[in-house]
Amino acid sequence: MQKVWDSVHSTQQIFRKLVNAFSFPGSKLSISNEVSGIEIKTLVSKPIIGLLLTILDSEVSFHISGEQLDLAVAEQQISQLTGARNVQLEEANFCILLSSNSMVADWSSIPEGNLEEPHLGATIIIETEWASRE
Repeated sequence: MQKVWDSVHSTQQIFRKLVNAFSFPGSKLSISNEVSGIEIKTLVSKPIIGLLLTILDSEVSFHISGEQLDLAVAEQQISQLTGARNVQLEEANFCILLSSNSMVADWSSIPEGNLEEPHLGATIIIETEWASRE
């Protein structure tokens, strides 16, 4: 049975799964049930848009790279849905790599945190083929 997407409860469930995934590195968790009710039409997959709706807001920035899609349209869609700002890779809080066949032009330009200031580093999200199946 397909769930109905609820922007509050569905993102809370996804967030709980993210916390669980970070607590148990190497474990596989699926958010396919939580995102099955998304009816928003975007160029990115339901799991990625569900994840982005959970973690992005107007206080953070993102950079998206990928092949086989119109990046300008995808950036605009993500900004409109989340309020997050699209920025250059060097300034991004979240670096999103769509399609495992794509590569970031220069990994060294992704912001790095350190033990004293981990908040200075970017979170990297990589979409893989098996994870984007719906």
